[in-house]
Amino acid sequence: METHPQDDRALLYVNNNAPKKTYLKFIVEPVRIYEGADHGFGDISIDDRRMMEAFTYNEMIRVISEKYTIVDTPGPDAMRIKLILVGLEETNTVMRGLTYGNPMEFAINVGSAKKDTSWARSH
Repeated sequence: METHPQDDRALLYVNNNAPKKTYLKFIVEPVRIYEGADHGFGDISIDDRRMMEAFTYNEMIRVISEKYTIVDTPGPDAMRIKLILVGLEETNTVMRGLTYGNPMEFAINVGSAKKDTSWARSH
């Protein structure tokens, strides 16, 4: 794991040896919430954490499925994506749109965008 080059609050793992052009399908595991004593959720309620967990997963599926097939079984052309939310921060900014053509960019940006929960109270 390395610190994300554009957001030092996010960690990123990339297997540079993986032949990215061969992946046509994605296994998206359910998003998990880190609940260790050192989590970064502050006083954000468990309900808001769960809402962001579900939103992140559903948005990941929505965006990736626009260009790729979502599957639930491994295969030579399937990449597995795992996300763990380790913290959230309430901000006054509006969450940026999550429409990306590259699933890896989406995963990276979800790591940054996940910190804004102001959207949860506006719907």
